[in-house]
Amino acid sequence: MPNSWNLNHLSATEYALEYLEAISEPQSAPHVSTCTWTPPSDPIVFKVNVASIIFKEQRAMGLGIVVGNSLGDFMAASSEKLKEDGELLLLSALSMLNTMKFLTSIGFYKVEIECNNALLVSLLNSDKSYALETGRILKDIRELMFLFSLISFKSVAKSCNCVAFALASFSKEKDEQIV
Repeated sequence: MPNSWNLNHLSATEYALEYLEAISEPQSAPHVSTCTWTPPSDPIVFKVNVASIIFKEQRAMGLGIVVGNSLGDFMAASSEKLKEDGELLLLSALSMLNTMKFLTSIGFYKVEIECNNALLVSLLNSDKSYALETGRILKDIRELMFLFSLISFKSVAKSCNCVAFALASFSKEKDEQIV
């Protein structure tokens, strides 16, 4: 019995330390871009902006997605309310997972994804694992990445994501996804 307690205690300690590390890391990063739109790295790659907003009173979050081509032309968009509750990193990871599912469902397999959560982007661009619930979502995202022939993640300032945030806000009064 003592060995079982020690293993559980060790796991709980790891979870607590991981949580403290996650919330203590600054949300802004030096690689956050300015608000000047830049085309994707390749003309056959699509730029995707993702934003999420937490609706605390509804225990939900709004997800806004905008897809554009290398000329800056609008290609697709989505506004959806998800009945999810949790901390910011978890909800951002769920937003990214739903975004990737949306992209594969409409046939976009070469994408550069921009969001304003620098910590999430940092985790997705590294091999770092996470043991908390967010870790399971990150694992799902990494498994889904194999469906894409090209995928990259970039952090942008919240002010650079205005259209995606507007779509996320729009979902507050809607219960169905609008594409």
